[in-house]
Amino acid sequence: MRQTLGNNLLSLAAIFFLVLMPVQYTNAQSHSTIGIAKTAAFNKIWGTSSNDIFAVGDSIVHYNGTAWSTMTSDTNLGIYDVWGASGNDVFAVEAGGTILHYNGSAWSITRTPIEIIEGLYAVWGASGNDVFAVGYRGRIVHYNGNGWSATQLDVGNYCGGTFSFFAVWGVSGNDVFAVGDGSIIAHYNGSTWSFIQVEGAGCDTGGDLNAVWGTSGNDVFAVGQDGMIAHYNGTAWTQMYSPYGGVYYKIWGTSGNDVFAVGYQGIIVHYNGTAWSIMTSGTNESIVDLWGTSGNDVFAVGDAGTILHYNGTAWSIMTSGTINDLNAVWGTSGNDVFAVGDAGTILHYNGMAWSTITINTTTTSTTTSTTTTSVPRCPAVKLYGDGSPEVENMRDFRDSTLAQTAIGRRAIEIYYTNADSINAVLDRSPALCAVTRRVLEIIAPMVGKNSN
Repeated sequence: MRQTLGNNLLSLAAIFFLVLMPVQYTNAQSHSTIGIAKTAAFNKIWGTSSNDIFAVGDSIVHYNGTAWSTMTSDTNLGIYDVWGASGNDVFAVEAGGTILHYNGSAWSITRTPIEIIEGLYAVWGASGNDVFAVGYRGRIVHYNGNGWSATQLDVGNYCGGTFSFFAVWGVSGNDVFAVGDGSIIAHYNGSTWSFIQVEGAGCDTGGDLNAVWGTSGNDVFAVGQDGMIAHYNGTAWTQMYSPYGGVYYKIWGTSGNDVFAVGYQGIIVHYNGTAWSIMTSGTNESIVDLWGTSGNDVFAVGDAGTILHYNGTAWSIMTSGTINDLNAVWGTSGNDVFAVGDAGTILHYNGMAWSTITINTTTTSTTTSTTTTSVPRCPAVKLYGDGSPEVENMRDFRDSTLAQTAIGRRAIEIYYTNADSINAVLDRSPALCAVTRRVLEIIAPMVGKNSN
């Protein structure tokens, strides 16, 4: 799908293409380093038990063990990530840099010491009093139970001094790792953040890192673009041999000798403690997330409703009942697994089969009825119709091409942060709308030729 475009064409396409698309801004790392959902979507799922589960994206929904219901939050931008210390202490971060907190009764916006107007992409904590969020332009914010503090990591001229973090993970509050642009890695030792460079990698020679996971502070893995797999042994980060040269989206394992990474066009690789090897996935659809109960019971999800299961010997394709892209998977046991994705998709596996979940839109004491839909915006959807080949082609170009480059990701961020204002102006001005339509008719054929 992806080809390397000239800077001039890519810049032109980025500027005009983004103005043409409907407003939907969601997670991170589902189809690219910064993925944008095609319609109303759920990006992440997290819970404390089978009776207390949260799914976030273009809205927040909660499962109480009986039914899913929509929750009220004071944000209208896509939520990227969610993490909690308990069902009464949950944090979520979203596209405009807002941090939300749930106290068991209601969601509220928490205040940070700086005005964050760019996206926060990931959140992780050691406890409810020790929470970290990272994102665009190297933002790092920390919550100590009383308030948030901000850190701007000094990397000198590395990557031009401008970079983003896409994931954060830690062993404890004194041993936290954040990864992002140009194979950049930051480490927190409990008092200060330091910049770490992967041996043999650089801004121009190492791929962006999309995910980080480990078994201990001396055994940490990070994966990303250009087949990048990096490992930390407690002393230094080094590149590992990767049998695949494309994009890895997620990494997860049961031990340092049993690690899985998934990525573009169905790639799954496995580390046995000695070397990485390619596994047969049985699909060409991109795989974007995975979760398991053990090395013999692993679930992976991805594009076009793809769900895979690994039984310790081989991966098999499961019947999902949907063609919508799936962005995340999580469960409480091998017989109680949930997957979420585009178009408000929530699926449940009971140990025998996957079924589609219907969200209860009736009001409860802690939730309010809302409906999340794709808003037809001027002019792409109005001109061609939502779901049309032309619109889908543009969206695919955004995910498979623009989001794979630094300039494309910057343009995506700038646009979606200001999308409501931009589209309001377009909707109020028939003349400007007409001009934009003409631009679309020029750009669309160019996109079609260069995104395949």
